[in-house]
Amino acid sequence: GLRSMDEVMVDCMAGLPCRLRGTFALVEWVGLFIASDPTERDKYMALGYEQRLSRQLIIQALDRHLQSLRPDAHDGTPVARPNVQPLVYGTIIRALFQEIFDDNADFICLKGVSWATGHYLLSRHMLA
Repeated sequence: GLRSMDEVMVDCMAGLPCRLRGTFALVEWVGLFIASDPTERDKYMALGYEQRLSRQLIIQALDRHLQSLRPDAHDGTPVARPNVQPLVYGTIIRALFQEIFDDNADFICLKGVSWATGHYLLSRHMLA
């Protein structure tokens, strides 16, 4: 039979670091998904930019968000098409937060910072 999404994610995350401690910046799509206000098209979580968010707060918000995208998950009803992408992304993000970061990790969503900008700043800091 088909493997569950959870089983596949566990295999994919096996080689990643785990229980990372500290404060981390969330940029690009993950930061947008967690921090931005939802639009008619995009079902973001609206936790806000430029503020410290605990791992637990994010996981709890993800749980509520995922439940709102699929309130009838246990009765076999198909997922509404507009909810499929945010449901998959939210599930993956939740698994990453659950498995990779320490319980005391904090996060700050940075608005307008792309992956390329973040990589440049990190490289510049490491060379200084």
